Amino acid sequence: MDIVNQTGNLGAGPSQNWGSLVNNANSGSQTMAGQNQQYNQNMQQEQFKYQKARDTISDKQWQQKFDEDVRQYGLNYGLQQLQLNNDEAYRKAQLALSQDDNDRQWASLDAQLSGTADQAKAVSGDVAGNILAQSLQKVVGTDPVSGKPVYGTISDPTAREKAFIDAWNTSGVAPGADTVTMLSKAGYTAQEIANLKSKYPVAFNSGGPSGGNGSPANVSVPLRYQEMLSASNSKYGLPDGLLAAVANKESSFNPSAKNSKSGAAGMFQFMPATAKGYGIDPMDPRQSADAAGKMLSGLAAKYDGDYSKALAAYNWGGGNVDKAIKVYGANWLSHAPAETQKYVSEILG
Repeated sequence: MDIVNQTGNLGAGPSQNWGSLVNNANSGSQTMAGQNQQYNQNMQQEQFKYQKARDTISDKQWQQKFDEDVRQYGLNYGLQQLQLNNDEAYRKAQLALSQDDNDRQWASLDAQLSGTADQAKAVSGDVAGNILAQSLQKVVGTDPVSGKPVYGTISDPTAREKAFIDAWNTSGVAPGADTVTMLSKAGYTAQEIANLKSKYPVAFNSGGPSGGNGSPANVSVPLRYQEMLSASNSKYGLPDGLLAAVANKESSFNPSAKNSKSGAAGMFQFMPATAKGYGIDPMDPRQSADAAGKMLSGLAAKYDGDYSKALAAYNWGGGNVDKAIKVYGANWLSHAPAETQKYVSEILG
C-alpha cells in the first residue's frame, strides 16, 4: 500500500493521523470512549492546522477572508479559496503545514501509545516502514500547472537517523528482523542499516529491548537517550544501566515530567532546591542526567558503594537513611517507607 498517497485532502503532504493508521493496520475496533477521544484529537489537529496556515498569511484582508471561509465552510474550503485568490499565501500555508506535520504526527502517535505496551509492540515492520517512508517526505518544489507541492525524499544523513530514532521509539516495531524490514521498506541502504545497527544495537537485538548495557532493572531505553545516559553512567563510574533504570522509575524517560504536589521536575525528578544547588535546568535531559549521575556517585561514595542506600537516599533523603541506619542497623531498609523499599527493589532488580 502506498501510504504517501493515502493522505488527507488538505493537499499538504503526509497528513493522515498515524495513530489511526496503526490502529487500522492492526484491525482494532474502538469503543465509544475511543471514538470520542479520536474525535477530540481530530478537532484539535484541525484547529492546529487552521492556526498554522493562518499564521502564514501576512495580509490582514486575506487573513480575515480566510477566517470567514473556514468559519462557514471548513478548513479545506478556506485553503481552496486561498489558492484561487492568493497563490503565494496558499503556497506558504501548504509549506508550513507540510514541514510541521511529520513531527506533530509522531508526537500524536507517541501520546496515543504511551501506557499501552501491548499496542506499542504490535506494529509490523512493513507498516512501520511505510510510516517511516512517509516521514522522510518533504516539499522540494511546486507543480507549475496544479500549484500543488512536489515531494522528494530527505537525503541528509542526520535527518534520516533522527527519523529512524523517532520511528523506532514511537511506532512500536519489534527489535531485530522487523526493524531491518522497516528500514528496508523505507528505502534505507544496506550501509545505512549497518551504521545504525552499530550505533543502536538494542534496536536490532532479536532477543528484545533491554535497559541498554545491562541495566539493573533491564528496562527499555528510548534510543534518543541511550548515548546520553551511557555517557553519564561512564563519567561517574556507576553500574551499567543504573541511570537508565532511575530515569525509567522517576519519569518513564519523560524530560517534561512534573509533580504538581512536590514540585519535582524533569526526567530525574529534581526538587527545585536540589536543581538550583547543582546549577541545572531539571527539564533539560542532558543537564538532569549529568546531575543525577553526579549525585548518585556522591551518595554511593558516602555509603561505601552500597547502591541500596544510595538509591534510598536519592528517593527518601540522605538524612532519613542515616537515621534509619543508626536506629535499625542492617535492617534499616525494612523500616523505610514502602515507596522507598519498592523504589530500591525495582531499580536494582
